[in-house]
Amino acid sequence: TDNALIDAEGEVVFSSTGMPEDIEAEIDALLADVVEAPATERVRQSTGPPSFEGMPVATLLPDSPKGAEVGKPGPEFQWTVESTGQTFSTADLRGKPVWVVGFAEWCANCPQEVPIINAIHEEYGNEIHVIGVDWGDAPDVAASWVEEHGVEYPVLLDSTEEIMMEGFGTTGVPYNALIDAEGQVVFSSTGMPEDIEAEIMGLLE
Repeated sequence: TDNALIDAEGEVVFSSTGMPEDIEAEIDALLADVVEAPATERVRQSTGPPSFEGMPVATLLPDSPKGAEVGKPGPEFQWTVESTGQTFSTADLRGKPVWVVGFAEWCANCPQEVPIINAIHEEYGNEIHVIGVDWGDAPDVAASWVEEHGVEYPVLLDSTEEIMMEGFGTTGVPYNALIDAEGQVVFSSTGMPEDIEAEIMGLLE
């Protein structure tokens, strides 16, 4: 019988006909070189682009940065698409900037932002991830709000409110945050600034 060991980078480190007596030692040596990844990187990654089908519930990862301080890493969270069982996380969004828009059914000003967000999503959707995060509403309430106000960008549910309150450190909506392609917070604000498009263009340059 033939036996081969291949390391985590795909390199062959052992090849032999027959089972060597020290195979367990060879395997132990391979495992000794493995460094466990942090929780934010251990999320099972998909083989395609991130999906938000079905407005999934998102959860804050245990070792996520908190507070969304400008110039520091943004919050890390994950979500599972029920229809496929695939789990995605903010790590899947790397490579493009992310615009996070926090809203809630009870927010009087949130509907006014939707047409602006829709327009920017349509214009720049291939260059930036635009993600709405519903703050604490029941799924049916959030779905009704999204349909009523014609939301055209993907939405996640923050059912426990931990993403908005702990992850982004906000106590109010509408909330807006911009995160660059490397995951660093570049903008965080309650309310939408008049120059949000200019802020986004600055990220895309």
